[in-house]
Amino acid sequence: VLYFDCSTGLAGDMLLAALLDLGVPKEVLEDSIAAIHLELSHELIVQESHSFGFRGLKIFVEVSGSEPPHRSWQEIRALIESADWTERLRSQVFRVFQTLAEAEASVHGQVVQDVHFHEIGAINSLVNVVGVCAAIDYLNPQQIFAAQPPTGRGQVQTAHGLLGIPVPAVLEIARKKEIILTCEQNQSAGELTTPTGLALIAVLVDRFITPSSLGIKRIGIGLGQRELDR
Repeated sequence: VLYFDCSTGLAGDMLLAALLDLGVPKEVLEDSIAAIHLELSHELIVQESHSFGFRGLKIFVEVSGSEPPHRSWQEIRALIESADWTERLRSQVFRVFQTLAEAEASVHGQVVQDVHFHEIGAINSLVNVVGVCAAIDYLNPQQIFAAQPPTGRGQVQTAHGLLGIPVPAVLEIARKKEIILTCEQNQSAGELTTPTGLALIAVLVDRFITPSSLGIKRIGIGLGQRELDR
């Protein structure tokens, strides 16, 4: 059983770093990411770091050259279809991006085929989605559980301007997948759950519960890119 305790946040890079800290070999991620033949060279950088005095891993994608401002769902779909992956991995990656595309189409009033991703189309988001799905494929758990994700509060700057938290895509994914988000007043300011993070666990997780008992064999800690205010 794999359990994601996302009580302080949920994002693609946090999930990926946690899975690496859990013991997934970095080569598993690198080989899967290389199979999509991205046009820009990049390096996956993994660092041990600390937050509130506790250790964990952070992950960064260092890119050489300029990324395109956005990618269409059709472009990302072509990358997925051409990758040399197992059919299970291809299906998982496809379903995550399909979930994101459908959410974006709904909130912008478009058909899915016309969706263009901004933040989601960047190389680091592609790396996070492919990497997390590849790590899950490697671990091959019988069941995956997750805690209810927190929304955070306030506003966040996006390619579409300053948006309230939770952003529309997060709300749409939660609505369509019937995921309960926690939005307590004492949550930290800022975006705690991102569209990519929520789409990943919406596809990969079997149930959103806190297990009544845990037989713990290994723990992985993934840290985000900012410090919380508590």
